[in-house]
Amino acid sequence: MLRRGSAPAQLWSIAGLKAAGARFWGPLTNVVTPQKLFLFLLFQIVYRRLLRLLYRLQVQVWRLVRKHDPQPYEQSVLGFVEPRLRTLSRTLVVAYALKSGVRVLIASGWNANPQLAKVLSDVVYCWYAGYFVDEAKRFFLPVWIPSLKADKRKGFIYNRSLSVLTWSICLLTVSEVISAYLRIPITSTLAFGGIGGLAIGLAGKDVLSNFFGGLMLLLAEPFIPGDMVTFQRGGVRCEGRVERVGWYQTRLRGRDTRPTYVPNGMFSDTMVTNMDRITHRKFESSFQLRYADAPKVAEILQGIKTALKDVPNIDLLSPFRVHLVDFAESGLKINVVCYFATKSFDEFLYLQQVALLEVTRVVQGASATMTSVLYVDMNNPAPIGKVPLAGMINSAQNKGVAQSGLPKVVAAPKDLNPKGAEGASIEEDGPRPINGTGVSGGSSVQKSRRVKKPRGGTV
Repeated sequence: MLRRGSAPAQLWSIAGLKAAGARFWGPLTNVVTPQKLFLFLLFQIVYRRLLRLLYRLQVQVWRLVRKHDPQPYEQSVLGFVEPRLRTLSRTLVVAYALKSGVRVLIASGWNANPQLAKVLSDVVYCWYAGYFVDEAKRFFLPVWIPSLKADKRKGFIYNRSLSVLTWSICLLTVSEVISAYLRIPITSTLAFGGIGGLAIGLAGKDVLSNFFGGLMLLLAEPFIPGDMVTFQRGGVRCEGRVERVGWYQTRLRGRDTRPTYVPNGMFSDTMVTNMDRITHRKFESSFQLRYADAPKVAEILQGIKTALKDVPNIDLLSPFRVHLVDFAESGLKINVVCYFATKSFDEFLYLQQVALLEVTRVVQGASATMTSVLYVDMNNPAPIGKVPLAGMINSAQNKGVAQSGLPKVVAAPKDLNPKGAEGASIEEDGPRPINGTGVSGGSSVQKSRRVKKPRGGTV
Protein backbone atom coordinates (compact mmCIF):
# COMPACT_ATOMS: atom_id res chain seq x y z
CA MET A 1 0.00 0.00 0.00
CA LEU A 2 1.37 3.34 -1.04
CA ARG A 3 1.75 5.98 1.60
CA ARG A 4 0.82 9.63 0.90
CA GLY A 5 4.40 10.84 0.98
CA SER A 6 5.94 8.02 -1.03
CA ALA A 7 7.63 8.67 -4.38
CA PRO A 8 5.26 6.49 -6.53
CA ALA A 9 2.23 8.37 -5.10
CA GLN A 10 3.83 11.69 -5.96
CA LEU A 11 4.55 10.52 -9.48
CA TRP A 12 0.98 9.28 -9.86
CA SER A 13 -0.46 12.61 -8.71
CA ILE A 14 1.81 14.59 -11.03
CA ALA A 15 0.91 12.33 -13.95
CA GLY A 16 -2.79 12.76 -13.16
CA LEU A 17 -2.46 16.52 -13.11
CA LYS A 18 -0.66 16.47 -16.44
CA ALA A 19 -3.35 14.27 -17.96
CA ALA A 20 -6.11 16.55 -16.65
CA GLY A 21 -4.25 19.58 -17.97
CA ALA A 22 -3.91 17.91 -21.37
CA ARG A 23 -7.63 17.14 -21.45
CA PHE A 24 -8.39 20.76 -20.58
CA TRP A 25 -5.88 22.63 -22.76
CA GLY A 26 -6.26 20.40 -25.79
CA PRO A 27 -9.82 21.39 -26.72
CA LEU A 28 -9.17 24.96 -25.57
CA THR A 29 -6.21 25.41 -27.89
CA ASN A 30 -8.27 24.01 -30.78
CA VAL A 31 -10.73 26.88 -30.36
CA VAL A 32 -8.46 29.77 -29.28
CA THR A 33 -5.30 29.48 -31.32
CA PRO A 34 -2.37 31.88 -30.85
CA GLN A 35 -3.14 33.39 -34.25
CA LYS A 36 -6.77 34.14 -33.31
CA LEU A 37 -5.74 35.55 -29.95
CA PHE A 38 -3.17 37.81 -31.63
CA LEU A 39 -5.72 39.08 -34.14
CA PHE A 40 -8.24 39.75 -31.38
CA LEU A 41 -5.77 41.77 -29.30
CA LEU A 42 -4.62 43.66 -32.39
CA PHE A 43 -8.21 44.48 -33.26
CA GLN A 44 -8.85 45.76 -29.72
CA ILE A 45 -5.85 48.08 -29.93
CA VAL A 46 -6.18 49.32 -33.51
CA TYR A 47 -9.88 49.68 -34.43
CA ARG A 48 -10.59 52.87 -32.45
CA ARG A 49 -7.44 54.65 -33.60
CA LEU A 50 -8.10 53.58 -37.19
CA LEU A 51 -11.62 55.00 -37.16
CA ARG A 52 -10.41 58.31 -35.73
CA LEU A 53 -7.70 58.49 -38.44
CA LEU A 54 -10.25 57.83 -41.16
CA TYR A 55 -12.47 60.60 -39.81
CA ARG A 56 -9.61 63.11 -39.89
CA LEU A 57 -8.88 62.13 -43.49
CA GLN A 58 -12.59 62.57 -44.29
CA VAL A 59 -12.53 66.07 -42.80
CA GLN A 60 -9.58 67.05 -44.97
CA VAL A 61 -11.21 65.66 -48.11
CA TRP A 62 -14.50 67.46 -47.41
CA ARG A 63 -12.69 70.75 -46.87
CA LEU A 64 -10.96 70.38 -50.23
CA VAL A 65 -14.07 69.33 -52.14
CA ARG A 66 -17.04 71.01 -50.43
CA LYS A 67 -15.20 73.66 -48.43
CA HIS A 68 -16.99 72.86 -45.15
CA ASP A 69 -16.60 70.38 -42.33
CA PRO A 70 -18.66 67.17 -42.16
CA GLN A 71 -20.83 66.23 -39.22
CA PRO A 72 -19.24 65.73 -35.78
CA TYR A 73 -17.60 62.38 -35.20
CA GLU A 74 -20.35 61.11 -32.87
CA GLN A 75 -22.99 61.84 -35.54
CA SER A 76 -21.01 60.42 -38.46
CA VAL A 77 -21.07 56.88 -39.83
CA LEU A 78 -17.63 56.19 -38.36
CA GLY A 79 -18.84 57.38 -34.98
CA PHE A 80 -21.79 55.00 -35.26
CA VAL A 81 -19.52 52.06 -36.13
CA GLU A 82 -17.09 52.49 -33.20
CA PRO A 83 -19.35 51.41 -30.27
CA ARG A 84 -20.84 48.59 -32.39
CA LEU A 85 -17.36 47.22 -33.06
CA ARG A 86 -16.70 47.31 -29.33
CA THR A 87 -19.87 45.30 -28.78
CA LEU A 88 -18.78 42.91 -31.55
CA SER A 89 -15.48 42.24 -29.80
CA ARG A 90 -17.31 41.39 -26.58
CA THR A 91 -19.71 39.17 -28.51
CA LEU A 92 -16.76 37.26 -29.99
CA VAL A 93 -15.36 36.73 -26.50
CA VAL A 94 -18.69 35.29 -25.32
CA ALA A 95 -18.98 33.02 -28.40
CA TYR A 96 -15.44 31.67 -28.00
CA ALA A 97 -15.98 31.13 -24.28
CA LEU A 98 -19.12 29.08 -24.96
CA LYS A 99 -17.34 27.00 -27.61
CA SER A 100 -14.37 26.35 -25.36
CA GLY A 101 -16.55 25.47 -22.37
CA VAL A 102 -18.61 22.93 -24.31
CA ARG A 103 -15.55 21.26 -25.86
CA VAL A 104 -13.78 21.06 -22.51
CA LEU A 105 -16.86 19.43 -20.96
CA ILE A 106 -17.08 16.94 -23.82
CA ALA A 107 -13.37 16.11 -23.48
CA SER A 108 -13.87 15.61 -19.74
CA GLY A 109 -16.44 12.89 -20.41
CA TRP A 110 -19.67 14.85 -20.65
CA ASN A 111 -22.01 13.16 -23.12
CA ALA A 112 -23.15 15.89 -25.53
CA ASN A 113 -23.41 16.52 -29.23
CA PRO A 114 -20.31 18.27 -30.61
CA GLN A 115 -22.64 20.56 -32.59
CA LEU A 116 -23.83 22.15 -29.36
CA ALA A 117 -20.90 24.57 -29.34
CA LYS A 118 -21.80 25.76 -32.85
CA VAL A 119 -25.47 26.17 -31.93
CA LEU A 120 -24.66 28.34 -28.91
CA SER A 121 -22.29 30.52 -30.90
CA ASP A 122 -24.91 30.90 -33.68
CA VAL A 123 -27.47 32.08 -31.12
CA VAL A 124 -25.00 34.71 -29.86
CA TYR A 125 -24.23 35.88 -33.40
CA CYS A 126 -27.95 36.07 -34.18
CA TRP A 127 -28.47 38.30 -31.16
CA TYR A 128 -25.68 40.61 -32.31
CA ALA A 129 -27.16 40.79 -35.81
CA GLY A 130 -30.53 41.86 -34.38
CA TYR A 131 -28.81 44.40 -32.14
CA PHE A 132 -26.81 45.88 -35.01
CA VAL A 133 -29.84 46.16 -37.32
CA ASP A 134 -31.91 47.76 -34.57
CA GLU A 135 -29.19 50.32 -33.81
CA ALA A 136 -28.66 51.04 -37.53
CA LYS A 137 -32.40 51.60 -37.92
CA ARG A 138 -32.44 54.06 -35.04
CA PHE A 139 -29.41 55.95 -36.41
CA PHE A 140 -30.16 56.05 -40.14
CA LEU A 141 -33.97 56.25 -40.16
CA PRO A 142 -34.08 60.05 -39.52
CA VAL A 143 -31.46 60.47 -42.26
CA TRP A 144 -33.41 58.47 -44.82
CA ILE A 145 -36.77 60.02 -43.85
CA PRO A 146 -36.08 63.63 -42.72
CA SER A 147 -39.76 64.29 -41.94
CA LEU A 148 -39.48 62.01 -38.89
CA LYS A 149 -37.39 64.65 -37.09
CA ALA A 150 -40.32 67.09 -37.07
CA ASP A 151 -43.10 64.53 -36.62
CA LYS A 152 -42.31 62.74 -33.34
CA ARG A 153 -45.49 60.71 -33.50
CA LYS A 154 -44.64 59.19 -36.89
CA GLY A 155 -41.01 58.65 -35.86
CA PHE A 156 -42.06 56.74 -32.76
CA ILE A 157 -44.37 54.48 -34.79
CA TYR A 158 -41.72 53.74 -37.42
CA ASN A 159 -39.03 53.07 -34.83
CA ARG A 160 -41.12 50.75 -32.67
CA SER A 161 -42.65 48.84 -35.63
CA LEU A 162 -39.26 48.13 -37.21
CA SER A 163 -37.91 47.01 -33.83
CA VAL A 164 -40.74 44.49 -33.49
CA LEU A 165 -40.11 43.23 -37.03
CA THR A 166 -36.34 42.92 -36.49
CA TRP A 167 -36.53 40.96 -33.25
CA SER A 168 -39.32 38.75 -34.57
CA ILE A 169 -37.06 37.70 -37.46
CA CYS A 170 -34.22 37.03 -35.00
CA LEU A 171 -36.50 34.90 -32.85
CA LEU A 172 -37.58 32.83 -35.84
CA THR A 173 -33.95 32.39 -36.90
CA VAL A 174 -32.98 31.13 -33.45
CA SER A 175 -35.94 28.73 -33.54
CA GLU A 176 -34.75 27.38 -36.88
CA VAL A 177 -31.20 26.87 -35.55
CA ILE A 178 -32.47 25.01 -32.50
CA SER A 179 -34.80 22.88 -34.65
CA ALA A 180 -31.94 21.91 -36.93
CA TYR A 181 -29.81 20.92 -33.94
CA LEU A 182 -32.59 18.84 -32.38
CA ARG A 183 -33.61 17.46 -35.80
CA ILE A 184 -37.18 18.54 -35.20
CA PRO A 185 -39.28 20.32 -37.86
CA ILE A 186 -39.78 24.02 -37.27
CA THR A 187 -43.55 23.54 -37.06
CA SER A 188 -43.14 21.15 -34.14
CA THR A 189 -40.82 23.59 -32.44
CA LEU A 190 -43.34 26.41 -32.86
CA ALA A 191 -46.12 24.16 -31.55
CA PHE A 192 -44.05 23.28 -28.51
CA GLY A 193 -43.30 26.96 -28.07
CA GLY A 194 -47.03 27.66 -28.20
CA ILE A 195 -47.73 25.20 -25.38
CA GLY A 196 -44.83 26.58 -23.38
CA GLY A 197 -46.02 30.09 -24.09
CA LEU A 198 -49.46 29.21 -22.71
CA ALA A 199 -47.93 27.90 -19.50
CA ILE A 200 -45.70 30.95 -19.18
CA GLY A 201 -48.68 33.19 -19.89
CA LEU A 202 -50.70 31.67 -17.06
CA ALA A 203 -47.74 31.99 -14.70
CA GLY A 204 -46.83 35.57 -15.64
CA LYS A 205 -50.08 37.12 -16.78
CA ASP A 206 -49.18 40.50 -15.27
CA VAL A 207 -45.93 40.63 -17.23
CA LEU A 208 -47.70 39.69 -20.45
CA SER A 209 -50.45 42.20 -19.70
CA ASN A 210 -47.85 44.95 -19.51
CA PHE A 211 -46.16 43.67 -22.68
CA PHE A 212 -49.37 43.73 -24.69
CA GLY A 213 -50.19 47.06 -23.06
CA GLY A 214 -46.99 48.42 -24.61
CA LEU A 215 -48.04 46.97 -27.96
CA MET A 216 -51.43 48.65 -27.54
CA LEU A 217 -49.72 51.98 -26.88
CA LEU A 218 -47.80 51.49 -30.13
CA LEU A 219 -50.94 50.85 -32.18
CA ALA A 220 -53.39 53.24 -30.47
CA GLU A 221 -50.70 55.87 -29.77
CA PRO A 222 -52.54 57.90 -27.12
CA PHE A 223 -49.20 59.57 -26.40
CA ILE A 224 -45.58 59.48 -27.49
CA PRO A 225 -42.32 60.42 -25.73
CA GLY A 226 -42.31 64.15 -25.07
CA ASP A 227 -46.07 64.52 -24.46
CA MET A 228 -47.50 65.88 -21.20
CA VAL A 229 -50.24 63.53 -19.97
CA THR A 230 -52.60 63.42 -17.01
CA PHE A 231 -54.66 60.49 -15.73
CA GLN A 232 -56.35 59.35 -12.54
CA ARG A 233 -55.95 55.96 -10.92
CA GLY A 234 -57.35 54.85 -7.59
CA GLY A 235 -58.34 58.39 -6.66
CA VAL A 236 -54.80 59.66 -7.26
CA ARG A 237 -54.17 62.14 -10.06
CA CYS A 238 -50.90 61.64 -11.92
CA GLU A 239 -49.31 64.14 -14.27
CA GLY A 240 -46.00 64.17 -16.08
CA ARG A 241 -44.12 64.31 -19.34
CA VAL A 242 -43.54 60.99 -21.10
CA GLU A 243 -39.83 60.20 -21.31
CA ARG A 244 -39.89 56.61 -22.53
CA VAL A 245 -42.50 54.05 -23.57
CA GLY A 246 -41.00 50.62 -22.94
CA TRP A 247 -42.37 47.14 -23.46
CA TYR A 248 -43.11 46.69 -19.76
CA GLN A 249 -43.54 50.17 -18.28
CA THR A 250 -43.69 53.85 -19.19
CA ARG A 251 -41.53 56.46 -17.50
CA LEU A 252 -43.04 59.87 -16.72
CA ARG A 253 -41.27 62.94 -15.35
CA GLY A 254 -43.41 65.23 -13.17
CA ARG A 255 -43.17 69.00 -12.88
CA ASP A 256 -41.08 68.48 -9.73
CA THR A 257 -38.65 66.34 -11.84
CA ARG A 258 -39.53 63.14 -9.92
CA PRO A 259 -39.73 60.09 -12.21
CA THR A 260 -42.86 57.92 -12.15
CA TYR A 261 -42.88 54.39 -13.60
CA VAL A 262 -46.33 53.26 -14.75
CA PRO A 263 -46.98 49.64 -15.92
CA ASN A 264 -48.30 49.62 -19.48
CA GLY A 265 -51.22 47.35 -18.59
CA MET A 266 -52.72 50.14 -16.50
CA PHE A 267 -53.41 52.31 -19.55
CA SER A 268 -55.79 49.73 -21.01
CA ASP A 269 -58.57 50.68 -18.55
CA THR A 270 -57.62 54.26 -17.64
CA MET A 271 -58.64 57.51 -19.30
CA VAL A 272 -55.56 59.50 -20.30
CA THR A 273 -55.57 63.19 -21.24
CA ASN A 274 -52.81 64.29 -23.61
CA MET A 275 -52.16 67.96 -22.88
CA ASP A 276 -49.87 68.36 -25.90
CA ARG A 277 -52.70 67.60 -28.32
CA ILE A 278 -55.09 70.28 -27.10
CA THR A 279 -55.79 73.23 -29.39
CA HIS A 280 -57.00 75.80 -26.83
CA ARG A 281 -56.82 76.55 -23.13
CA LYS A 282 -59.89 77.71 -21.24
CA PHE A 283 -59.90 80.85 -19.10
CA GLU A 284 -62.73 81.14 -16.57
CA SER A 285 -62.98 83.56 -13.67
CA SER A 286 -65.71 84.95 -11.41
CA PHE A 287 -65.88 88.07 -9.26
CA GLN A 288 -68.53 90.05 -7.38
CA LEU A 289 -69.58 93.70 -7.41
CA ARG A 290 -71.39 95.65 -4.73
CA TYR A 291 -75.17 95.85 -4.97
CA ALA A 292 -74.75 99.63 -4.98
CA ASP A 293 -72.94 99.28 -8.36
CA ALA A 294 -75.91 97.55 -10.00
CA PRO A 295 -76.59 100.51 -12.38
CA LYS A 296 -73.02 100.18 -13.72
CA VAL A 297 -73.16 96.44 -14.45
CA ALA A 298 -74.18 96.77 -18.12
CA GLU A 299 -71.35 99.24 -18.76
CA ILE A 300 -68.83 97.01 -16.99
CA LEU A 301 -69.88 93.91 -18.95
CA GLN A 302 -69.52 95.71 -22.27
CA GLY A 303 -66.17 97.17 -21.22
CA ILE A 304 -64.81 93.73 -20.26
CA LYS A 305 -65.87 92.27 -23.63
CA THR A 306 -64.18 95.09 -25.50
CA ALA A 307 -60.99 94.87 -23.43
CA LEU A 308 -60.63 91.10 -23.72
CA LYS A 309 -60.94 91.22 -27.50
CA ASP A 310 -57.56 92.94 -27.60
CA VAL A 311 -55.79 90.26 -25.52
CA PRO A 312 -53.30 88.31 -27.71
CA ASN A 313 -54.25 84.81 -28.93
CA ILE A 314 -57.86 85.03 -27.80
CA ASP A 315 -60.15 82.94 -30.01
CA LEU A 316 -63.34 84.88 -30.67
CA LEU A 317 -64.87 81.95 -32.57
CA SER A 318 -64.82 79.81 -29.42
CA PRO A 319 -67.32 80.46 -26.58
CA PHE A 320 -66.77 84.01 -25.31
CA ARG A 321 -69.07 84.94 -22.43
CA VAL A 322 -69.21 87.83 -19.96
CA HIS A 323 -72.49 87.74 -17.97
CA LEU A 324 -74.11 88.52 -14.67
CA VAL A 325 -74.92 85.02 -13.39
CA ASP A 326 -76.13 85.27 -9.79
CA PHE A 327 -77.21 87.48 -6.86
CA ALA A 328 -74.75 86.23 -4.28
CA GLU A 329 -74.82 86.97 -0.57
CA SER A 330 -71.93 89.38 -0.86
CA GLY A 331 -72.66 90.99 -4.22
CA LEU A 332 -73.47 90.67 -7.91
CA LYS A 333 -71.62 87.68 -9.34
CA ILE A 334 -70.12 88.11 -12.82
CA ASN A 335 -68.61 85.20 -14.77
CA VAL A 336 -66.03 85.54 -17.56
CA VAL A 337 -65.27 82.64 -19.97
CA CYS A 338 -63.00 82.71 -23.01
CA TYR A 339 -60.45 80.51 -24.83
CA PHE A 340 -56.84 81.18 -25.79
CA ALA A 341 -55.36 79.51 -28.87
CA THR A 342 -52.20 78.18 -27.22
CA LYS A 343 -50.83 74.85 -26.01
CA SER A 344 -48.10 76.21 -23.76
CA PHE A 345 -49.02 76.35 -20.10
CA ASP A 346 -46.54 79.16 -19.44
CA GLU A 347 -48.01 81.26 -22.24
CA PHE A 348 -51.49 80.59 -20.90
CA LEU A 349 -50.46 81.87 -17.46
CA TYR A 350 -49.24 85.09 -19.05
CA LEU A 351 -52.45 85.55 -21.07
CA GLN A 352 -54.53 84.82 -17.97
CA GLN A 353 -52.63 87.50 -16.11
CA VAL A 354 -53.29 90.02 -18.89
CA ALA A 355 -57.00 89.16 -18.90
CA LEU A 356 -57.33 89.55 -15.13
CA LEU A 357 -55.57 92.91 -15.22
CA GLU A 358 -57.90 94.09 -18.00
CA VAL A 359 -60.96 93.08 -15.98
CA THR A 360 -59.59 94.97 -12.95
CA ARG A 361 -58.90 98.06 -15.06
CA VAL A 362 -62.43 98.11 -16.47
CA VAL A 363 -64.01 97.77 -13.02
CA GLN A 364 -61.88 100.53 -11.57
CA GLY A 365 -62.53 102.73 -14.59
CA ALA A 366 -66.27 102.48 -13.94
CA SER A 367 -65.74 103.59 -10.31
CA ALA A 368 -67.06 100.25 -9.10
CA THR A 369 -65.69 98.05 -6.32
CA MET A 370 -65.26 94.31 -6.04
CA THR A 371 -66.42 92.59 -2.89
CA SER A 372 -64.86 89.87 -0.78
CA VAL A 373 -65.75 87.57 2.12
CA LEU A 374 -66.05 88.70 5.77
CA TYR A 375 -68.02 87.68 8.82
CA VAL A 376 -71.53 89.06 9.29
CA ASP A 377 -73.41 89.90 12.49
CA MET A 378 -77.19 89.63 11.95
CA ASN A 379 -80.15 90.65 14.09
CA ASN A 380 -81.79 87.26 13.77
CA PRO A 381 -79.98 84.10 14.90
CA ALA A 382 -78.27 82.60 11.84
CA PRO A 383 -74.91 81.14 10.90
CA ILE A 384 -72.05 83.36 9.93
CA GLY A 385 -72.25 84.33 6.27
CA LYS A 386 -70.56 86.54 3.69
CA VAL A 387 -70.54 90.34 3.45
CA PRO A 388 -68.62 92.92 1.41
CA LEU A 389 -65.31 94.23 2.65
CA ALA A 390 -65.37 96.61 5.59
CA GLY A 391 -65.17 100.22 4.47
CA MET A 392 -66.73 99.58 1.06
CA ILE A 393 -70.31 100.06 2.22
CA ASN A 394 -71.29 102.92 4.51
CA SER A 395 -74.21 103.16 6.84
CA ALA A 396 -76.53 104.57 4.19
CA GLN A 397 -75.87 101.60 1.97
CA ASN A 398 -76.48 99.33 4.97
CA LYS A 399 -79.90 100.83 5.38
CA GLY A 400 -80.66 100.22 1.73
CA VAL A 401 -79.57 96.62 2.04
CA ALA A 402 -81.65 96.17 5.20
CA GLN A 403 -84.72 97.51 3.42
CA SER A 404 -84.17 95.04 0.61
CA GLY A 405 -84.39 92.16 3.10
CA LEU A 406 -80.67 91.26 3.05
CA PRO A 407 -78.61 90.80 6.24
CA LYS A 408 -77.46 93.99 7.92
CA VAL A 409 -73.74 94.64 7.54
CA VAL A 410 -71.59 95.37 10.53
CA ALA A 411 -68.32 97.22 10.02
CA ALA A 412 -65.05 95.83 11.32
CA PRO A 413 -64.43 96.72 14.97
CA LYS A 414 -62.58 99.97 15.46
CA ASP A 415 -62.24 102.60 18.17
CA LEU A 416 -64.78 105.34 17.41
CA ASN A 417 -63.81 107.39 20.50
CA PRO A 418 -60.13 108.28 20.22
CA LYS A 419 -58.23 109.24 23.29
CA GLY A 420 -58.97 112.85 24.28
CA ALA A 421 -62.25 113.14 22.39
CA GLU A 422 -65.23 114.65 24.18
CA GLY A 423 -68.74 113.27 24.33
CA ALA A 424 -70.13 109.82 24.36
CA SER A 425 -69.89 107.42 21.49
CA ILE A 426 -71.61 104.18 20.65
CA GLU A 427 -69.36 101.34 19.51
CA GLU A 428 -70.69 98.43 17.47
CA ASP A 429 -68.72 95.29 18.16
CA GLY A 430 -68.01 92.71 15.52
CA PRO A 431 -68.57 89.03 16.07
CA ARG A 432 -66.63 87.45 18.90
CA PRO A 433 -65.83 83.76 19.39
CA ILE A 434 -67.86 82.10 22.12
CA ASN A 435 -65.12 79.68 23.15
CA GLY A 436 -61.37 79.44 22.80
CA THR A 437 -61.59 77.86 19.35
CA GLY A 438 -63.85 80.51 17.89
CA VAL A 439 -66.81 78.09 17.52
CA SER A 440 -70.10 79.08 19.03
CA GLY A 441 -71.19 75.48 19.57
CA GLY A 442 -74.69 76.16 18.30
CA SER A 443 -75.27 79.55 19.97
CA SER A 444 -76.19 82.47 17.75
CA VAL A 445 -74.12 85.62 17.53
CA GLN A 446 -76.17 88.60 18.76
CA LYS A 447 -75.56 92.24 18.02
CA SER A 448 -74.43 94.17 21.11
CA ARG A 449 -73.97 97.83 21.92
CA ARG A 450 -71.87 99.30 24.65
CA VAL A 451 -72.05 102.91 25.86
CA LYS A 452 -68.73 104.44 26.76
CA LYS A 453 -68.66 107.14 29.42
CA PRO A 454 -66.64 110.24 28.45
CA ARG A 455 -64.16 111.82 30.81
CA GLY A 456 -65.57 114.38 33.15
CA GLY A 457 -69.08 114.24 31.76
CA THR A 458 -72.34 112.44 32.26
CA VAL A 459 -74.62 110.57 30.02
